[in-house]
Amino acid sequence: MHLFATYKASADPPWGGNGVIRHYVTSIGDPIDGWKLADIPEFEQPDPIDVSLVKVGHEYRAYYRVGKGGGIQWASSRDLVQWSNHGKCLGAVNAPPKRRGFGYQEAPYVFHWRDRYWMLTDPHKGLAVFHSGDGIHWEQQASILDEPGTGTADATLARHPSVAVVDDRAFIFYHTEPNRPYPTPPAEQRTPRQKISFLQMAELKIREGVLTCDRNADIDLDVAKP
Repeated sequence: MHLFATYKASADPPWGGNGVIRHYVTSIGDPIDGWKLADIPEFEQPDPIDVSLVKVGHEYRAYYRVGKGGGIQWASSRDLVQWSNHGKCLGAVNAPPKRRGFGYQEAPYVFHWRDRYWMLTDPHKGLAVFHSGDGIHWEQQASILDEPGTGTADATLARHPSVAVVDDRAFIFYHTEPNRPYPTPPAEQRTPRQKISFLQMAELKIREGVLTCDRNADIDLDVAKP
């Protein structure tokens, strides 16, 4: 098993300064306590964080955010050890802010579903959505989860997503900070209550080629009886 995670040496100053992405490994039989540092990939600098991986054919692709205006970039590898950096993602992902409808974005998450590659990012305005036929050239569509939900602790913006594709269905997991004000004051000026996070789940749909998500809809799951 492999894990690629953002690492920062401390939380001082707020957000911990520059980060790196670390590669950890463990066996399937020890998924909790067995993680060991394998290496630190040579991704683009400075401050690479928030990595997401997807397998395309015989290669792996990593998508991550780079600091100081580096945008969302990507790299490829055959073995998860030797990486080739390819620079900024092409197309709408790194388009000028006026074209995208927002400036800053973080936490890119890429997955393959129904013959397309999808990228979700977090611009602090719901989740931005991009799609691609090859995982290289990206087009933008309307954002999702940018309106408050009605569920417990869900009446706020969705943040930092991940997606599980199960058969022909896709389920999104995201966190919320229902007590956090937007625009957000610096971290050191927020109270502990304003930093409380909750994990939420919803089902993704595709309607006329557009990715959608009704965060208030019930999810029908086949759950095995004990």
